[in-house]
Amino acid sequence: MKFWFSAIKWFATLALLVILGEGCKIPPAAQKAPVAVRSSSLDSLIEILEGEPAWLFTANSCPAETMAVVETSSEFFEGMCSRDPISCLRTCENNGGNECYALAVLLDHKFQNEKPHKGAIKLHARACRLGLSSGCTNAAASLLFLNLDDREAQSCALATFRRTCARNDPWGCTMFAEMVAAGNGLEGDEKQARKGLEKSCQFGDEDPACSRAKELEKQFSNLPTKKR
Repeated sequence: MKFWFSAIKWFATLALLVILGEGCKIPPAAQKAPVAVRSSSLDSLIEILEGEPAWLFTANSCPAETMAVVETSSEFFEGMCSRDPISCLRTCENNGGNECYALAVLLDHKFQNEKPHKGAIKLHARACRLGLSSGCTNAAASLLFLNLDDREAQSCALATFRRTCARNDPWGCTMFAEMVAAGNGLEGDEKQARKGLEKSCQFGDEDPACSRAKELEKQFSNLPTKKR
């Protein structure tokens, strides 16, 4: 795999969009009014995570290798854990994947002007293991963002995005196609990536995952057709 500087810069931008939840849209009917986060509660959450609780800070592994066999229904909505992050953390510890994911999103926004928080990465990874494909996509995007020039991180991200796209995650499909278009796919990936872009717009044309997918469709159309 080879990443040119411009590709690295673009992947960093895209990965940050994914991490900040831009691709984690939900149907309008399922949305609820967000609740303001109490800074003291969020600070308490961060303090706990800084202690790296053993149940959450397990050995590092690629999300593609640890994602659940069976998907969990997503019940996430913006601000889901804003009122009581500590209670959500307890539910996350007791295998509440949606709460793990909601807490990760809270932290992503809290640290949006910094590198991904280690607790957020672990929460996304736990959500992934508990069946939420968007957690897998976000965990892989975080690892890619932190290790853009690392071949192992690139391979992990490619494998994860391939699998989350197969599970209809919009950003998973867009990021998978992005990596393939940059020349980092395996044999047969280009056809799968082109097909996957059809899933990137399931939440509407204004979804950033869809906007980038449309650009990628044009990019793919200009690539020479490969013989199979």
